[in-house]
Amino acid sequence: IYTGENAVLTRYIGAKDYKKASIAFSSIIIFALVFSIPLMILWNFIGVNVFYWFNSPLNVTLLGEVYIKTLVLVSPLMVFNSIFFTGMMAYGDTRTGMFINIAVVFLNAALDYILIFGHGGFDAMGVKGAAVATVISEIFSFAVFFILYLKGKMRYFPMFRFSKRILKRVLRVGFPAMVDRMLFHGSYLFFTGIILSLGTAVYAGFQIGFKIEGFAFMPGIAFAITASILMGQGLGEKDPDKSYRYVMITLKFATLLMFIVSLAFMLIPEKLGSFFTDDKEILHIAALYLIIVGISQVPLGMEFVFSHALKGAGDTKRTFIISILSMWIVRIIPSLAAVYLFHSVIGVFLAMIADTFVKAFLYWRLFQKGEWRVLKI
Repeated sequence: IYTGENAVLTRYIGAKDYKKASIAFSSIIIFALVFSIPLMILWNFIGVNVFYWFNSPLNVTLLGEVYIKTLVLVSPLMVFNSIFFTGMMAYGDTRTGMFINIAVVFLNAALDYILIFGHGGFDAMGVKGAAVATVISEIFSFAVFFILYLKGKMRYFPMFRFSKRILKRVLRVGFPAMVDRMLFHGSYLFFTGIILSLGTAVYAGFQIGFKIEGFAFMPGIAFAITASILMGQGLGEKDPDKSYRYVMITLKFATLLMFIVSLAFMLIPEKLGSFFTDDKEILHIAALYLIIVGISQVPLGMEFVFSHALKGAGDTKRTFIISILSMWIVRIIPSLAAVYLFHSVIGVFLAMIADTFVKAFLYWRLFQKGEWRVLKI
């Protein structure tokens, strides 16, 4: 939904057709309301089974079940919050959403401290406390976004109008992206299960490394979002050369920052990991992960920018094919071989960065071909 939303809204905004942008935004909100309720019910049954499918340890399964069953209650609000955030970004307004998200993060962290450990007169709730904290934070986020929308502070005219024709455009672009994300996350769960089979310590080290990488590649994601917005607005202005220039400028900044990140990963991996654990075995795995993925940070920046730029142009079908084929052929199948034939976590990490290099190259080739210049959505 968000990918299709961004592609359609940025084109309307680039063409300065603000009325159609507002109708499109209203149509997406109405669709999300209808779509998210059955999704919430479905996830309530399916979500908890993921832990059983991968034979997770019993304590992990029980805690995960508690977390998901609590968090699923606000899954529709999570959808709405992302729609509001994407809508603001389509106009180029990233500051408002940033300030709201910063407030949500601090609120969530404060509630985590109170509810997980039992401070301020509250009982210690553990993992359920973490879920309740997230639930309250999502409600707060939705309330702020919705008030801004009703007051016209999001630049869209507040309305309750539904356009089937516009929604079809959103879904035509968004559906391949949705299937891509569903299959990707399903594949990633499978990939996580492969790592979990190597033991809890290896899995914990992987999670720490992955979380550190997640913090570090935020600049890459930020520039990827920028590329997506500028791509759509340029095409809305019927100036694809402008879109191309903006994407290439964005790429330069993204890869420069990711290069700096890669140096940190390879030079001080244990220092970074020590913020999360002092367990030597877990820290060793986390450091190993950071050193290996450090090699792929620049290609990762390229992957982010080119994939988001192509999606911003509405080219979601071919990006979907590249994403899924590379995930399975380059990452998952070699990882299975590395684990079950050699019991090697290094082989798994090498398959991960190979996947990044392959996707970066293929997205770059697709972008340079320029078929997105004449793509109709």
